[in-house]
Amino acid sequence: MSEITNSKLVADTQATLVEWALGLQDPVAIAQATGYLIEELKNIQSELATHRSVVVRQLRAEGWSLAEIGAALNLSRARIEQIANR
Repeated sequence: MSEITNSKLVADTQATLVEWALGLQDPVAIAQATGYLIEELKNIQSELATHRSVVVRQLRAEGWSLAEIGAALNLSRARIEQIANR
């Protein structure tokens, strides 16, 4: 997990995208770029949520308890149950 939490990849990518969008000169282009990024992030969020729920169900099938998965992901048992039932 430390590799994930210590990674700067996501933060650097986010900063680059925001810098790109806000660095545009035309206000309409800025609005278009930020709107595009917002829509793309929604798509990414949905895809990642699907993958996470698949993995949580796989862990359950391997015998992990909701509490064990919650501890590993730093989420509550109730939240893990919601994710597994997605």
